[in-house]
Amino acid sequence: MRWTPILTLACAVAMAHGDVIISNLSGTTTSGTYIGPSATTVYKAAGFTMGSDSYNLESVIIRVRSSDPAATTDVEIWTGNGAPTSMIAQLSGSAFDADGLYTFTPTTDVTLAANTTYWVYVNNAAPSGNFFWDGSSLPPSGIATSAGFHFNGATSLTTNAYEVNGAVAGDCACIANLTGDCETNTNDFFAFLALYQNQDPAADFSPGGGINTNDFFAYLAAYQADLNNPDCPG
Repeated sequence: MRWTPILTLACAVAMAHGDVIISNLSGTTTSGTYIGPSATTVYKAAGFTMGSDSYNLESVIIRVRSSDPAATTDVEIWTGNGAPTSMIAQLSGSAFDADGLYTFTPTTDVTLAANTTYWVYVNNAAPSGNFFWDGSSLPPSGIATSAGFHFNGATSLTTNAYEVNGAVAGDCACIANLTGDCETNTNDFFAFLALYQNQDPAADFSPGGGINTNDFFAYLAAYQADLNNPDCPG
């Protein structure tokens, strides 16, 4: 499926509105990791260790610069203490047709278990073009703690820009629910419109701060996702 960057952003943040598990996307862009047919990269992975709660994975966001208009890559979730050792999930995303944030989502349910180390694993096995996984000036932080970065089997000091989002296992599955009844319907839509009109922080459904049209489109994507989610009553 091909998304425009703004729709990608909207879908990304709509799914991510539960909890940010770990992120450094607010940092400024630094030199990153070159990935593609012309690169020596086999893989680059960003590790994080979960806290005392288990979370259902909703999305992974990475920031890229693309030198090819249709660059793609495999983004996966791996486990392993100290280094990625076993893949547990492949994620689905879009081609990198512009510089910016791109979202990858699990194709099956993925639970990130408490006190377990996971890796966002960007695989160079079958990319269709060259791109940079951007670096970030900030270390990753959040509910989880950073387990560092790995490049081609060794520890890496390059801090790549990424975010992992999810919801506490067992929480309400309705990501656009704003009225507290764990159902998504027109009451939630009108509640969002009121928040949006008043520039309320609760209407912030997109990264970057402030309330703007990105938040509006992100909420619409979340609302539609809830309507299509059999676990979310409406």
